[in-house]
Amino acid sequence: MTACNRAGQPESAMGVYERMLSDGMQPTTSTYTGLITAWGKIGKVAAAPPVPCPAALARPCRPPRPA
Repeated sequence: MTACNRAGQPESAMGVYERMLSDGMQPTTSTYTGLITAWGKIGKVAAAPPVPCPAALARPCRPPRPA
């Protein structure tokens, strides 16, 4: 993931992330930070996967909608 990030290859970083999930691994804060950083370097932060709320919650965090 770090190598993909440094190389400016967010698509490859997403591949690593998806492989982690399919292998049953739990992403860490570092995983999400790396993905957000990789996508942010090319101006596409929204393409990064949503960061989940605390482990007790099953749904991802979403920013509040504007009123």
